[in-house]
Amino acid sequence: MKRFLTFAAALTAISLFAVTVYAYPLIPAQPTVFPAGSTMGLYLSNGGVYSLVYDNGAGDLNPTVGAVTFSGAVGTWSVNVSTAISYPVQGSVTSPFLDLNSVNVGGTGTLEILATAGFFNTPSAGATLTIGGTAAESADFAAWYCIANWPFHQDSIIINPSAFGAGAFSGTFPGSLSGMSNYSLTIQALLNGTGVTSFDAELKVPEPSILLLLGAGLLGLAAIRRKK
Repeated sequence: MKRFLTFAAALTAISLFAVTVYAYPLIPAQPTVFPAGSTMGLYLSNGGVYSLVYDNGAGDLNPTVGAVTFSGAVGTWSVNVSTAISYPVQGSVTSPFLDLNSVNVGGTGTLEILATAGFFNTPSAGATLTIGGTAAESADFAAWYCIANWPFHQDSIIINPSAFGAGAFSGTFPGSLSGMSNYSLTIQALLNGTGVTSFDAELKVPEPSILLLLGAGLLGLAAIRRKK
């Protein structure tokens, strides 16, 4: 009986460990810092083959600071043109913005795409993930943040909509972040299908002052309606 309980406990520990590891992207060595001079990056993976590109680093086809573009084959996915955009092109460290758009021609297995940006600094705030595109078979999206400011790190989930099936899809989904400073954001896309999949996913975290102004405006409208 004691042997059975010990074996069961070991299996439970292994299972819990596997879940923890699976939560992170399959990068051979999980980066814990952004390269010097870079605040964002792209990661694509399929069938054990991956591409990792940072802003203005090797493989980045976009010379603009705040935009990263990758183009090439990844595993059995023959065509992949992906771009991530963040500040200073759009948004700021106090008004976080991260956009991932991509066109991909499918092969076998899942293609994972991650866009990341870091060094954001905002107190507690709401967030929205706006997604639109066309899936060959299925497309699944999630938005994450990491309080340690690690690139690509899936520490805490912000938004995780249900997966989209084949055909056109779109939607805007709400989420929230707890008060933090110096954190990173990551958009994750998981694609399946042998045809063409294209999409745009935009993550916004409005600046707190903007939220206060919006709230004040809504209260003002309510007061006017009461007077009428």
